[in-house]
Amino acid sequence: MRQERLPVIREKMAVTDLYTDGAYYRPEEEEPAPGITMHYTNMSGSKPAPEKLPLTAFVILDQQIIVSCPNSQHPAHSYFDKQGKTLSAYFDLHLCQQCPMREACPVKLQKKSAVLRVSQKAVSAAQTRERISVKCEHRESTSKRAAIEGTNSALKRSHGAGRLQVRTLARCKVVFGMKVIGHNFRQLVRFCQGDIREKAKSFNLKTHQGVLAPI
Repeated sequence: MRQERLPVIREKMAVTDLYTDGAYYRPEEEEPAPGITMHYTNMSGSKPAPEKLPLTAFVILDQQIIVSCPNSQHPAHSYFDKQGKTLSAYFDLHLCQQCPMREACPVKLQKKSAVLRVSQKAVSAAQTRERISVKCEHRESTSKRAAIEGTNSALKRSHGAGRLQVRTLARCKVVFGMKVIGHNFRQLVRFCQGDIREKAKSFNLKTHQGVLAPI
């Protein structure tokens, strides 16, 4: 759904950056629409073991070809399986056996060679997780992401959105839409009256409109 809607949003609103929660991360949507860069506040799922070398320690070209390992060894050959979306690289077995990083390396030792075989999704996730780990990037993404959790809470507490008094999907959509409109007008009035949080005072009106509930 997001892949279908973002090109439309990009055309109508000239969006260049999208800030969202890590739970919405999808490897296939890292480039959701031309000209839009995704920023995540966190990553869901289990984190890689800290004692192991991450996939980002390898030099990987276009998330398809493994160029070298963390110890600067180039594979004898490397290829990308387009159908299975898998990257494979074959390294010199003797060199890998003598490598000081052997215990932490994800490369598997086989009879004739040392092989690294990973999915493109795993490479994409590792690269995204590394970007999030950068403090300045994480701080910026967190500060700019719309605080939708607070909006949902306000709709439930102040507008009774937690339990609607109607049935059927069509009626629920109409009633909930009216509650969202009411909430947005209430936020707009508060803003015009100067009743805003200290943290929000540094934002201009255009940025502050981003915390209004979507209709």
